[in-house]
Amino acid sequence: MTANAVKRVAISQKPKQEKGRPELRDEEFLEQNPQHRPIIIIDNFLHKADNAQIIYDNIAKWASLLIESNVAHVIFLTQDVGYSKVLSSDRVLRTVTLSDKDPETAKIYVLQQLEYIERERRKQKTEPGKAKDMSHTAVKERQLDLDNCIRVLGGRMKDLEGLAQRLAMGTSPDGYILVFNG
Repeated sequence: MTANAVKRVAISQKPKQEKGRPELRDEEFLEQNPQHRPIIIIDNFLHKADNAQIIYDNIAKWASLLIESNVAHVIFLTQDVGYSKVLSSDRVLRTVTLSDKDPETAKIYVLQQLEYIERERRKQKTEPGKAKDMSHTAVKERQLDLDNCIRVLGGRMKDLEGLAQRLAMGTSPDGYILVFNG
């Protein structure tokens, strides 16, 4: 039923038949116009694979049918490196592997986040009715030794954002590592 509903969405963009021209079949339209196929995103694929393997197998088969019949594009988001075993089929999968930021890029990201936080604080400070006694230290005035902290922390965006927030509140990078690990 879901596949039929997705197909109806996909062919809803099909132009009306013109007089004197042969009607374009739904399958031909979908094959010739991939931009009109809906995009289905399956997030956290294989999140609890041990407990629900049959469910993930069926999701993979369903997605494969949608793709092979040119009804939809399907994107699987997963952190499980064994995804290819479940998604294996006769078709070649296009994969994009995302990983942590390298240490230098992570450091630049944290510094940019700190600058953003500082700009937001300045905006709040200048707005009427806002408290004027917000204590903060400008990013440029601080000499942060982030290298060791980022090496321990890694380059995951959420962790780096948390680090930037804590640094903006006055926590030292070493103090953040103690809080993060504790």
